[in-house]
Amino acid sequence: MRELRWGLKSSFIRYVRASGSHEITGSPAPIVVDDETIFRFESASPSDDSRFRGVLSVVAHGGMLEVWMADPEIEDGELTVRLRDGGRVPIARVEPLSSSEPGEVRYSVRLLESAEPIFNNVYFEGTPLSQLVIRAER
Repeated sequence: MRELRWGLKSSFIRYVRASGSHEITGSPAPIVVDDETIFRFESASPSDDSRFRGVLSVVAHGGMLEVWMADPEIEDGELTVRLRDGGRVPIARVEPLSSSEPGEVRYSVRLLESAEPIFNNVYFEGTPLSQLVIRAER
């Protein structure tokens, strides 16, 4: 089985943490590595390295700020996710990077215009997000 790990956008997560009352959750539960929150998603199928399942949720300001996405897929250089309403939307352009770890692939991630509303139009097309890593579960 493979696992997708993604920090979303570290400066955004730092902002949420500093905002006072907040919730940063996921299923499976996110982990903290070197003070960065990492959301984890499991392979949807043992033979498929492009579809994953899981949920990422970030809430702050009494619910006025909420980012929720699930079940990421990578296809044709785009990262798509399922939104709370059940629809799927492409949120980022992804490009593979070289990796120093065997069994993993790292991707650069840049926001697409279609994802701007997810972030309340604070981040715009081309904004770099955290690197995404797909690797064999250890």
